[in-house]
Amino acid sequence: MTEENNSAADGDIIFARQGGLANVTLNRPKALNALTQPMAIALDDQLRLWQEDAAVKAVSIQGAAREDGRVPFCSGGDIRFLHEQQNDPHKQFAITFYEQEYRLNTLVFRFPKPYVALIDGVVMGGGVGISFHGSHRVMSEHALFAMPETGIGLFPDVGATYFLPRCPGRMGLYMGLTGARIGVADALYLGLATHHVPSARMAEFGAALGAADLSGDAASAIDAVLTGFTADPGAAPLAARQDEVDRCFVGDSIEAILDNLSAEGTPWAEETHATLMEKSPTSLKITLRQLTQHNDLDFEAAMEVEYRMAIRCNFSSEFYEGIRAQIIGNKWTSPGGGLILSIEIPQTVSLKKTLRRLANTQCAHYDFQPGFYGITALARFERLPLVAQTRDDAPEAGDPRRGTAQATLNLAVLEFSH
Repeated sequence: MTEENNSAADGDIIFARQGGLANVTLNRPKALNALTQPMAIALDDQLRLWQEDAAVKAVSIQGAAREDGRVPFCSGGDIRFLHEQQNDPHKQFAITFYEQEYRLNTLVFRFPKPYVALIDGVVMGGGVGISFHGSHRVMSEHALFAMPETGIGLFPDVGATYFLPRCPGRMGLYMGLTGARIGVADALYLGLATHHVPSARMAEFGAALGAADLSGDAASAIDAVLTGFTADPGAAPLAARQDEVDRCFVGDSIEAILDNLSAEGTPWAEETHATLMEKSPTSLKITLRQLTQHNDLDFEAAMEVEYRMAIRCNFSSEFYEGIRAQIIGNKWTSPGGGLILSIEIPQTVSLKKTLRRLANTQCAHYDFQPGFYGITALARFERLPLVAQTRDDAPEAGDPRRGTAQATLNLAVLEFSH
């Protein structure tokens, strides 16, 4: 292949050409090929050139291999940079970041030529946005897909509002709320992947794409190449769970889903219940609305909704705490004890009632700020609310903006221990 200009992202993304095939390689293997903003900008610019270039008949995209031989596709957007701008009152970097990323996702979705993603490893978050919207999503047995955003105070984005509701039954809601990790068989069952090529043949498949005659019907030519490489990945584990998921992931609230899981009583339901209790409660509420109330939008409308949601989340301290706790990984010490809690207060709940409830819990500190659906109360409690979840790395006492956000959002029924 012949490389093209890659200076925009300092070698973190490589563009090349072989015949009618243009190729993208995400080249940050030590960072699991996480997508930075310069990489996204460079990819957007290059795709716009390629879509107008008559000599380019198709595009393929892949991740660079690690030294251990693993080939992560893309673990997501590099959101550490978002964490660094948390003190910017205008969140200008976040506004630019999401606008650019979501425009790139839309460009991939509307790309007029075959777009082939070779997914031989982890693909999450931002990596999904530059792969799943293309015409061909080719996965190996090493592929690992998840949308883990509810664990960091965000929501499944990069087009998940569009593709998750199109999964069978309630599977999309299950995937979005739990952040469940799945392999190629399940991805094919959910309609997220289109083909399975064994990892041992993935490089050979990529080379065959480059050597193929794409001058005529490029999509048909790619399909013809795929017939010589595809294999049966076996049964999809999620297919056997479809009825159980459909029974449990119904209702108009997270509390209803948790009750359904408790009533189901199976080991899977118990494990899923425990998983949800570890997620950001604000994210769970947001994601439930996102995937049930906006499940019939076209792609552009879905991205507009996600953009508004993402910007709003970036004004929430819970998002930055989620990044810090889950991504950056600093540990807290808590010499003063207590729990810092972020609670989303619906607009229908009286602020006086909220203050009274906080006062009745021996709350050492509380603060209020605009929230996604109302007001967010940030409070440090001396005694643990029954609905809250604790972590081993308790927050540092006295800092209400650095706590683990684990609580119910419905203060109208919130009860506290004594």
